[in-house]
Amino acid sequence: MREYKIRRQLFNILSKNNPNNIKEYDISIPEYKKIKKIIEKIKGKEDFRQSDGLFSDDEKWYLVCKATLDLSSLCDNMNNIQYNAITQCNIIFSECNISLNDKQSENNRIVKTKLYFYNCTFEKTLNLKNIIFEKTLTFNQCKFKRKIRMYSNIFLSHLVFRDCYDKQSKKITSLDLQENEFKGYFFIKNCAIEKINLWKNKFKNRCYFMDCEFGYRQDKDNQAKLNFSNTHFEDNVYFNNSEFYNYADFHECEFDDIACFYGVKFYKTPNFSACYFKEPKAVNLINVDIDKLD
Repeated sequence: MREYKIRRQLFNILSKNNPNNIKEYDISIPEYKKIKKIIEKIKGKEDFRQSDGLFSDDEKWYLVCKATLDLSSLCDNMNNIQYNAITQCNIIFSECNISLNDKQSENNRIVKTKLYFYNCTFEKTLNLKNIIFEKTLTFNQCKFKRKIRMYSNIFLSHLVFRDCYDKQSKKITSLDLQENEFKGYFFIKNCAIEKINLWKNKFKNRCYFMDCEFGYRQDKDNQAKLNFSNTHFEDNVYFNNSEFYNYADFHECEFDDIACFYGVKFYKTPNFSACYFKEPKAVNLINVDIDKLD
């Protein structure tokens, strides 16, 4: 069966850096009840603005569950012609312990599959550079112990972070995105992000930073950096009901369409100097709360 051929190729890719951590039968093919149950579980809680685009009925998903994996060469191996069948599948990593420090190639690689990380732990810094993602990349209920760095990538579909937050240790310590181009949605919802840097990214589609916490609740020296500066939002951007505990820098941002800050709370005075609002009437500041003016 074709599904077993694809599983064998996926196993060959994943086992290159993990010869003792994964067996071929650890990968579930689309017909298995196990993968159908986890997709239904995810879809039941999914509130992404294009949820039908994340799990359409005609797609085939393969599940890798409860494995410890080094995915550092994943992008390079996916471009190897001997693994051409792998481009026709999509992969869910569930409850895995992941290392994803991609080789810093100067040439663009292409990832043709949807990658969905569900309830995974990333032990090391997540580095992605010079990669073209043709389909959606999702991190749902993940824990990041180190930084997230994404530089000079092209996202032809969506980049999604959701529910990367709890009251213990699940959070994003540092989200550093520089000089990327987003043609799909950039969607962050219900995440705790201690530091963020969005320097010189181009967002050609909608952006969502909703129900999030940025910075540290206890940071008297204001060490956390919340840098949104020099970012170009070509479509609508929504910060609804998010809280900024530290100084948020939006200077020299360009907003071409709706900029919605409905229900946002700033604990430090934000910097909107030299910003360009193409449609001033499209700025929504209803219920914005600036708690402390320094």
